[in-house]
Amino acid sequence: QVDLTGDGARLAPTLIRYLGQDYADLRGAGAIAGTLRVTGRTGLGTRGLIANGGIDAGAWSGGGLSLSGVRLDLARAQPTDPQTVRFAAGVNGGTLALDARLRPGLEQTPWQATIDAKRIDTSPLVVSQGLGRYLTYLFPTIVPVEASTNVLSGMLDASIELAAIDIQGPQLAPSLSGKGQLAMAEGKIGDSTLFQIAQKGGGLGKVGQMIAAAVPEVRRELEGLSRALTFHTMESRFDIAREILTIRHGLLEGDRVNISFPGRVAFDQRMSLDVLLTLGGKAGERLGRVLPSKTIPLTARGTLAKPVLTPNLKASDIRGGAIDGLLPGGGGNPVDRLRDLLGR
Repeated sequence: QVDLTGDGARLAPTLIRYLGQDYADLRGAGAIAGTLRVTGRTGLGTRGLIANGGIDAGAWSGGGLSLSGVRLDLARAQPTDPQTVRFAAGVNGGTLALDARLRPGLEQTPWQATIDAKRIDTSPLVVSQGLGRYLTYLFPTIVPVEASTNVLSGMLDASIELAAIDIQGPQLAPSLSGKGQLAMAEGKIGDSTLFQIAQKGGGLGKVGQMIAAAVPEVRRELEGLSRALTFHTMESRFDIAREILTIRHGLLEGDRVNISFPGRVAFDQRMSLDVLLTLGGKAGERLGRVLPSKTIPLTARGTLAKPVLTPNLKASDIRGGAIDGLLPGGGGNPVDRLRDLLGR
């Protein structure tokens, strides 16, 4: 049996070396205290050891996270049982619990884990590093992948199941599998990649340029959303397998826009999404004169940092004759020009 005592401030440099530079600002506060009982056979690595005990680890901050009441518990009755590990803490005003089951072996340590997060404030996170980076995969192109400042806010709930054949090394990523769901409430996104590209000239191709020219409110709305995108809810339900994250259900709902974004994102950031962009308010009303659905369907290909957007519109989607004369000096009915671009 080992009685553990320590100080978070003194332990922080060691954890930084383990966690990496994303947590270079890690700071610990308060005492670390606990008891750990280790029994079993030596010479078999961790496979023959039985670890039981608990540690209270104080408070920590770093990487946009503020943790309080950190608690770690280990339990294992006998070598044939899995080693269980439970981590629990208050995080950014909410709670986080991780429960893991490991089966230590001589060469590999297969594991399963569940993660449950409730009401975590994301506003301190920087999405280009640490925990924030994973949100760019789960809300692809909507949350900007390269932002180095705080561009995201909202309260996060998550329920995730993960498993792999090892806890580290070359087999971790290829064998990682799982499923989960994330939901965010009442937040804002700045510099959204999707709208940064959509509002640029040519960002939505010739069809997008024609729509923007015929309905100036759409262009202005896209410009505004590229600066600040406010949402009531943002959800992602996903599976993970073979180094690919498959978003089965992706949806953002706000007053000014709704976005559906199912698709696939690879660990190397390559992606393929089917996006439905539905505008509300005055821009949506005016867009409805061209597209009755008020929805622009898009494919998003390329990478998270550099997506390529392509409108998926057919001539039958366009309301003929509805916007005669809205394009000054355009040389004809803009609807007919849209039909020419789309194919009759």
